[in-house]
Order: sequence, then C-alpha cells, then structure tokens
Amino acid sequence: MNSKYAEYNGNTQLAFAAGKVNMRSPETTLSTDTLYFDRNKQQAYYRSGGTVKDTASTLTSRVGRFFMQEKNINSLMMWL
Repeated sequence: MNSKYAEYNGNTQLAFAAGKVNMRSPETTLSTDTLYFDRNKQQAYYRSGGTVKDTASTLTSRVGRFFMQEKNINSLMMWL
C-alpha cells in the first residue's frame, strides 16, 4: 500500500491511510483518497469513493470493502 499519510495502532491492529492511496494485490489495484484496514479481519474499506481495477474490469463506487484473503470485492453504490 502507498499513500501520502498512514498510521497504525498495534494494539487494535487498525490502520488508516490518506492521500492518493493505492493498494495492490497481484490481480487487483484499489485506488482511493482514504482507506481503513483491519488486520484482524483482513479487510480494507473506503467511504470516500474508490476505483478497483483488475485485468478484466474497472469498478467505481462511493463505498467499498475488499476482503484480502478471499480476494473478493464487495462494493456498494451510494447516492447522496
């Protein structure tokens, strides 16, 4: 994961990243402005809009969750 700012709490195992966040796995790239990561659950999620790209498609949503172990994207569209 790359970002302009990141912080991690070793007690809670929660991470926060902000500013041009890019998280990559071998098959998928997630880009967003703000990303939260729970190491216990191995889940990353965003609430400020994001784009997920793989070799076959591009998905853009306002809110999304990425399950690291399953390499599965569960993304919700929200309109305000």
